[in-house]
Amino acid sequence: MLAHVLVEYFHKGGHIMWPMLFVFFLAIAVIADRCIWWIRLQARMQPTLQEQARSLVGKGQFQEAMHTCASQSDPFLENLYTGLEHANTSPLAAMQLHASNFLEKSESRLWILSTIITLAPLIGLLGTVVGIMGSFNFIGDQALAVTKVTGGIAEALIATAVGLGIAILCLLPFNFFKKKSTLLRGKLEYWINHAELLAANAKAHGHDWSNFSPRAWPFMPVKLNNHESGDGHDDARIEIVPLIDIMFFLLASFMLVSLSMTQIERVPMELPQSDSALPEKSPPPLHFTINEQGVITLDQNILTATEVTEKLAALPNREEQAVLIAAHANARHQQIMKLLDALRTAGIEKFSFETK
Repeated sequence: MLAHVLVEYFHKGGHIMWPMLFVFFLAIAVIADRCIWWIRLQARMQPTLQEQARSLVGKGQFQEAMHTCASQSDPFLENLYTGLEHANTSPLAAMQLHASNFLEKSESRLWILSTIITLAPLIGLLGTVVGIMGSFNFIGDQALAVTKVTGGIAEALIATAVGLGIAILCLLPFNFFKKKSTLLRGKLEYWINHAELLAANAKAHGHDWSNFSPRAWPFMPVKLNNHESGDGHDDARIEIVPLIDIMFFLLASFMLVSLSMTQIERVPMELPQSDSALPEKSPPPLHFTINEQGVITLDQNILTATEVTEKLAALPNREEQAVLIAAHANARHQQIMKLLDALRTAGIEKFSFETK
């Protein structure tokens, strides 16, 4: 049942729903990829070995610390191993480079989610605008204007609703993963600075650091930069909401004004009276009039019986088309019968007479 409803709404949304479907599955793939990456990272963490390696560095047992970190998949142990491996050159730069490369992996493919957050509502808005443009074609056709225009607007809004839904779906996990990356960056900064202080403390307590490395580590607090953005504003936000609000306000205003200007124009005449007639709550879209001379008009256009048949025969679903006939009180019965015959010939089965 749910699948049937989804397919129905998908078709109502128009051709723009196909790129929306592609964007949706792309977003799901990226989110799944990032979830798997972070789950695997959590499984690689070894807090006990991390404490052991830092304790060995603080005691000046650098060779043992390298042996503890060797062949480990924990990113913090790998980072310390990289620094110890390049202790005779520039351990701090080596640890910074390793941490930066690892942070790039943690933020991999997040740019796709950021793009989708902005792109999906725009695609939906494009579909809505195209749908409303199609609805404008029916303005001026008194027979179909209200039904087609309002129905077209309702279907066009499906694309925007789907686009906003995809953007919201991507926004929450994007900010979650960015927060995880920020926390990981802070932990790596603390890890590198702490390891540097431990090595300096071991040197100060008389451990022969030169036997392991010909030069000591110059103390320099580490600050890992965000490679994606340097302005400090990394969270994705949907900034096009004000634009969408203004556009929809203008479109809705235009549609209401256009529909209010679409009126059924009729020839004024004196109608016959009836004591048993029921009021018509919703006027039918087709309104024929017959004046005292027997002239048939439709929206102030004079028609013959043959022209009435040809015009109505071209209407879609004419079997369900309702017709309202307003005949003058002094109109001849024969002229009314000609109009009824023309309506039946065209396939119209629903008609009524207007009285006062």
